[in-house]
Amino acid sequence: MRAKLSRIKKDIETLATYTSTPSSGVTRLPFTPEDKKAREYIKEQMINSGLKVRVDGVGTIIGRREGTKPNAPVIMLGSHYDSVKNGGAFDGTAGLVAALEVVRVLNSEDITTKYPIEVVAMNDEEGVRFKGGMLSSRAIIGEVTDEELDTSIDEDGISIKQAMVEFGIKPNLHEAKYQKGAIKAFMELHIEQGPILEANKKEIGIVKSIVGLSTYKVNMVGRAGHAGTTPMDLRVDALLAASKAIIELNTIVKETGGDTVGTVGELQVQPSVANVIPGTV
Repeated sequence: MRAKLSRIKKDIETLATYTSTPSSGVTRLPFTPEDKKAREYIKEQMINSGLKVRVDGVGTIIGRREGTKPNAPVIMLGSHYDSVKNGGAFDGTAGLVAALEVVRVLNSEDITTKYPIEVVAMNDEEGVRFKGGMLSSRAIIGEVTDEELDTSIDEDGISIKQAMVEFGIKPNLHEAKYQKGAIKAFMELHIEQGPILEANKKEIGIVKSIVGLSTYKVNMVGRAGHAGTTPMDLRVDALLAASKAIIELNTIVKETGGDTVGTVGELQVQPSVANVIPGTV
């Protein structure tokens, strides 16, 4: 029973072309033209693999292969196909393509499984556009609310719900939720996003735990002033304060040790011009 590298390669390379940043990595945010192109390709491959395809109430694409046990819980395979900005071609996509290839191999070997298999292509897992993330997976377990769909907005003020409707998806959280016990197992192949396996010359590892994420938005408030005429001892520089806080965070995390990590990945400096002391960060 062998997977075909040529099929896997073709799928990954094709999906990588659906990006808003050609030649600068993959940028495929949810409910965008790039998303639509990727969705059509994914659905086509699912249908060609003999899967019965449906789209749930948050836009997750699901391809089902029946098993021999009636009404049995599903074995779920897959990953996300949205991306960060200027991301890699394998992030998420590799897991989705691997799931498709599992089905293709089962078909080619004429193997019928006891449990049904569902290949899932999850969307808005990265959380780049609406600053939330894991939309598909949280909807599956019932942890997305209508309020979130209304209040989570992108940088243009468009909510998730508005984006869905304009994209042609009718939001339905009840439809997206799986009842307890409906999923027997979920398996996802994913690239390593850290250096540990590579450093240890290991090709594959099994995940036993995952980082617990807490995100904070901090406002540093100083006083804007002319950079050329305000004396140093009279300045209240918000960016300087933010810089000290970032360094202190790094120190605290290192002293804590273990697997603890901490990152400041985004700064918004106002008024963000060269000749004015930052008033807020």
